[in-house]
Amino acid sequence: MFHLFIILFCSFILFLDVFSLRFNRIRQEGKEEGLKEGELLKAKEKTLMLFKSKYPQENVQILENLTLLQYDQTFDALLENEDLKTIKKIIGK
Repeated sequence: MFHLFIILFCSFILFLDVFSLRFNRIRQEGKEEGLKEGELLKAKEKTLMLFKSKYPQENVQILENLTLLQYDQTFDALLENEDLKTIKKIIGK
């Protein structure tokens, strides 16, 4: 009977360890995803602000749903005073 109790207790401890590892991994993945989303949002906001100041007559909808790389490249192109044709080529429009 005592051996059964020890086996059950050890099994329970092992279950808690596995559960804790999975929980921590999921939590870490959530943090990383949140950081990536925040980085994308920041890149989008700064690109939109610069785009609006350089091309106030243009529809900013062309800057929706871009990748982080596209936002960064567009922002750099805007800083380098590239023309609208170049900007649209970067974003694939």
